[in-house]
Amino acid sequence: MGPRLVVSEFPNDNPELHDGLVWACPTPCAPALPTLRLRASAPARVLRPEWESKSVPSASQAPLEPLVAPVPGVALKIEPEVAEVVSAPAAEPDAVYEPEAAYEPEPESLEPAPEAPSPTGFAAFVRALSEILAARGATRAAANIGALLGLERLACDAFDAETKQTLVARAIVDATSGRPTPEFSMLSRAWREVLDGSGGDLSACGSATLDVFGAELLGALLGVPSGRADELRRALRQRGVAAFGILVAA
Repeated sequence: MGPRLVVSEFPNDNPELHDGLVWACPTPCAPALPTLRLRASAPARVLRPEWESKSVPSASQAPLEPLVAPVPGVALKIEPEVAEVVSAPAAEPDAVYEPEAAYEPEPESLEPAPEAPSPTGFAAFVRALSEILAARGATRAAANIGALLGLERLACDAFDAETKQTLVARAIVDATSGRPTPEFSMLSRAWREVLDGSGGDLSACGSATLDVFGAELLGALLGVPSGRADELRRALRQRGVAAFGILVAA
């Protein structure tokens, strides 16, 4: 491929014959692409392709040529790169070290702890009976003495057959139902109201004193003859059971 001026048909003075569109291959196997080179003194009526600017810039202001070959009918628009300015995040102030406060235990309350409520008089009476029964080996009777006196429901098999027979013989337990008899239940309730201070009447407690009443009940549960009731009565008195109340140790 030779220069355009060399391959002109004949010498002439018409510069338009030496300008125009020329198809050229940049490489041997590449497709032919249109190229156009204009002279600076070319008339303004010469048509230019779409990708050329309508005003020819100076050499100092000429944009860089694109790396991709132009394609006919496609306008190439090259925009100048704009540097993106990314502002650095503001530095956070350094944390101020604050020493931890020394641990100080809370002052203990000077108020005394609330005392457990003292048992009622009737509960102390039942406990004295249970302790005496347990000390003599009657643990089953010791566990059920409170139910026999009406603190809870008495089970039918609370006592063994021999003890139940003795209780039936002394009119403490009913032979049919296995529950306390109405007379014994009324006597127990009367002593409970008197010992708990709920307005009971001593006249409803029968002719026996509290220690005698307890000794007879212990004798029936232990199978002790009536002649040994005084020994059980002394054991009750040692635990604070008096004739008509409970003695509290000072």
